[in-house]
Amino acid sequence: MSVKIELFGHSNCPACKFLKDYFEKENILFDYVDIFDDPCYANDCGIRSVPTLIIGEQVLVNPNMTTLKNIVVGDSLWMKIYIMK
Repeated sequence: MSVKIELFGHSNCPACKFLKDYFEKENILFDYVDIFDDPCYANDCGIRSVPTLIIGEQVLVNPNMTTLKNIVVGDSLWMKIYIMK
């Protein structure tokens, strides 16, 4: 099962950097959108705060690791699909 993951952030956001670095370290495929580089797209997606993750149809604003570990995508936990390889 492939789920599109988008991370909206900006370079001055420590939490955005943490999530981006974590996803890269864990080889999780995601699209990173800097809201200052692409403000129109971010606005079209309704992004008002960073970091914001869109995973499939789920929107998470400033998620913590506990929240990420409990995201359900289909019948499987998201972290099980993407992290526990």
